[in-house]
Amino acid sequence: KQAFLQNLLTYMREMTARGKPIILCGDFNIAHQQHLDIQPPQARKRHVSLLNAETAWVDDLLACRFVDAFRWRYPEVEAYTWKQPKPTWRLDYIFVSEALCPSIVDSKIHTEIGFSDHCPVSVTLEGDMLWKR
Repeated sequence: KQAFLQNLLTYMREMTARGKPIILCGDFNIAHQQHLDIQPPQARKRHVSLLNAETAWVDDLLACRFVDAFRWRYPEVEAYTWKQPKPTWRLDYIFVSEALCPSIVDSKIHTEIGFSDHCPVSVTLEGDMLWKR
């Protein structure tokens, strides 16, 4: 997982350097912010999704001019995407290039949809920025 994440980060840096607006989404299996993305909050320990190296990867991605679309719209909302046994961890993300932030109308976690043990996530974008590149 760590090798994949590092390769992905390298690729995202290259695309950002080319000025490409990017939307990256998926189940990253990382609970980034302990106080908002895990209920009840747990100490970082040797557990997949809670490793310091994993959360540091998200920090590195954000430092490369990417934004967590949900946190950009709802910076202090406790919200979760993993439903085992109930929604208690946020492991699924949509990251967007900073340049797309003015286009973000909303970002949601769809807890009402139940076809998986993960809740779907979405982002709604509008504006001229989407069509200029």
